[in-house]
Amino acid sequence: MRIKKPSEIEFSPELEALLSSAAAPEVEPRVRAGIASRLKTSLAPVRPLASTPLLAGEFAAAFIVLGGALIAMMGTRGIFALSMGRAAVLLAGLTAGVALVSVSLALAMAPGTLRRISDAGVAGILAAGFLAVAALLFPWQPSAAFFSEGWPCMVSGLAMAVFTALLFTWLLRRGAPFYSGALGGTVGAAAGWLGIAVLEFRCTYQSAPHQLVWHGGALLLAIAGGAILGRRAHASRRMAP
Repeated sequence: MRIKKPSEIEFSPELEALLSSAAAPEVEPRVRAGIASRLKTSLAPVRPLASTPLLAGEFAAAFIVLGGALIAMMGTRGIFALSMGRAAVLLAGLTAGVALVSVSLALAMAPGTLRRISDAGVAGILAAGFLAVAALLFPWQPSAAFFSEGWPCMVSGLAMAVFTALLFTWLLRRGAPFYSGALGGTVGAAAGWLGIAVLEFRCTYQSAPHQLVWHGGALLLAIAGGAILGRRAHASRRMAP
């Protein structure tokens, strides 16, 4: 579909009537025509957004491509160290999380869409879901080298989350009209979820304390960081002239 240039845009009869009624009676027709012309030239052409399922598929594809590339670089020793049953449960949980954040981000790009789960709810479900799975799926065997084994996982997870958040923010800003702390938390949750997914494939430290503190901690920090940045972006937008 060809996009009209601003000069080709025609006002509806209702808007023409509104312009006429808003102008003072003594305003000459040529002045009124000049105002309408300036309004037309200030308009910028836009392309309609894709449907919500297509947008969700786009976010999921970005997640899978980026996550797959990082997993290929960092290895898969961790997932193969698990039993088949535990690996299946973990993969099912990771897949459900990808679907949840993809749909949530796609809905954020369609203003007025009915949302069953809020942005804050999405972040809360991801955090609670991972912590519950980690606590139930992995054995409670703390390591003597708990700190030295754990902090590299958190640093890696946060580094991957930062890069992913930049990508998702770029995709999101094409359609999302506002940015808030809640939406920022969802972006942080999506980015942190990708970091966790890569860590679960790579990390060979299969204990609940390690998973909860270092992997889950990276997810919680990503959510908090996204919420803070989203709130600041919203505040700066409101203060802008």
